[in-house]
Amino acid sequence: MAQAWDTNDYDDKSAVIFTYFAVGNDDAPSASITTDQFRQQIEELTTGGYTVKPMPDIIDAFAAGKSLPPRTVALTFDGADRSILNDAVPLLKEKELPFTVFVPADKVASGKPPFMTWDDLRDLKKTGLATFGLHPSSYAVLDDVSETDIKRQINNSLAAIRKELDMDATLLAYPYGEYNTSIKNIVKTMGLKAAFGQQSGVAWAGDDRFALPRFTLTERYGDMDRFMMTANALPLPVTDISPTNPHLTTLSPAIGFTVPDALAKSLKSMSCFSSSDEKPKLEIINNRVELRLEKPFMEDRPRINCTMPVATSAGEDPRWRWFGMLYTVPQPLLDAASQKENSGDEKHAAESSDTVNIE
Repeated sequence: MAQAWDTNDYDDKSAVIFTYFAVGNDDAPSASITTDQFRQQIEELTTGGYTVKPMPDIIDAFAAGKSLPPRTVALTFDGADRSILNDAVPLLKEKELPFTVFVPADKVASGKPPFMTWDDLRDLKKTGLATFGLHPSSYAVLDDVSETDIKRQINNSLAAIRKELDMDATLLAYPYGEYNTSIKNIVKTMGLKAAFGQQSGVAWAGDDRFALPRFTLTERYGDMDRFMMTANALPLPVTDISPTNPHLTTLSPAIGFTVPDALAKSLKSMSCFSSSDEKPKLEIINNRVELRLEKPFMEDRPRINCTMPVATSAGEDPRWRWFGMLYTVPQPLLDAASQKENSGDEKHAAESSDTVNIE
């Protein structure tokens, strides 16, 4: 039987998790944040009433059902990019802020840029601020990878981290935030404590701990208005999420979720958005929300984000509950829809895309 959560538990047992890829890499702004943006964000975290905690401590608190301080935040870095050594770590050391680096063992062992080396990671460990999780060793999308190879890659990274850093990694980040139900179920069997995607949202103790959300920070999505909005966000707890698998088999999925009864009365103030800039129509029945998109997805990584304002005291900045999903779309679906659209039969493309064989 699912645990019943008191309304206060949503907020008292939650944390905002940020993830970065590179810092100060002007040649790749889509995967990097500027040094000025990073410095401004760290300044906000150290002066704005937040508590930055090590990621493993937050996961342990979730598992034990323990409350966390208000505005708890965790900082993570995917891919072990070497840029963080010069452009992030000195500031984190100065401010004494803990952080987690997710390590793809094969890339680190290669010694090739832009990845850190094991010596770099050992130096980070000596700071006393760094903790380490793992990526599957190839740091590649896993959708077409066999179960045997997924397990092999996870075990490769686990063994390498144990050997090189003299520690057992218990946290995993899916490469580029992409996973499906099968991959998640495999990860659950590997003795790990939690796994992280890159869908936006606030993590809380009632979440699936093998599909935890994080807010990604890049040059485009790293301005201070967005940073403060997300850093102050609260969880929007949902159940009965559809589709159940974020790896889609249709370009027009039935999207929906259920919120706790205590939040049902606030659903009229909810807004949802898609990455295609479309604002879906919401159909609300009691505490169930169904999203209706007018057009099918036509991108390989579509997103849905839903927010709901939280009542605050006079003079306080507004806060938002936040739930998001990151989907992945098989290329055959996109190719088939594109061919139909190019032939001038857009309506037929939207209808027939559901039946394309993508196995």
